[in-house]
Amino acid sequence: MDTDEQLKVKLKEIWAKSQDWDESPTSEEGIFIVKYPSSGINQAYIGIKFKRNPYSKKGIFVKSRKEIVMFQNLLNLKELAFFIDNMSNDKQLKKSIELLNDWDQITTPILGVSYTKMPDQNNPSGVPALAINPVDDLGKKIKRKNLFLRDCEDLEKYQLLFNNQKVDRLSRIIEEANDELSLEMRLAQSKVMGKYK
Repeated sequence: MDTDEQLKVKLKEIWAKSQDWDESPTSEEGIFIVKYPSSGINQAYIGIKFKRNPYSKKGIFVKSRKEIVMFQNLLNLKELAFFIDNMSNDKQLKKSIELLNDWDQITTPILGVSYTKMPDQNNPSGVPALAINPVDDLGKKIKRKNLFLRDCEDLEKYQLLFNNQKVDRLSRIIEEANDELSLEMRLAQSKVMGKYK
């Protein structure tokens, strides 16, 4: 097994050779590295998703251990299974979700968890789902896009992916690599700028 330092070197090599949004698989299905354009300096993020079909665009990109822990905390709540069950069995809630515009949301008692309606080619009334997006201390969502759970299978798969020890290790390595890459990029930019002043 590679050491953290060896993995960091490999990660930087992947980052250097890839284009924005390129996905590099890891040894764990559903976990990959993506070159994510961020604030002028591209960074490596962890992509976490599973595909229901070849066209599925579900999943989320996380850049730090802190973000992973925030998602873990929400995904591990017992109430999520109850909310998912309600989407199917509570007729009034089901009707309210059907009346939503695509991607609009109905809040739940838990910050960072909402009901939403996802568009679906095969179902004109859309598909009910839970939108998961942890909030920071100011109540602001931490990600621009939500993680969507359509059923308990989604919930179980994302719980397994986010609670995987390899994700924890990879997040630490990515944080270190991104810090080093950011520093290297800033140094390179300052050298180029110095030549033209």
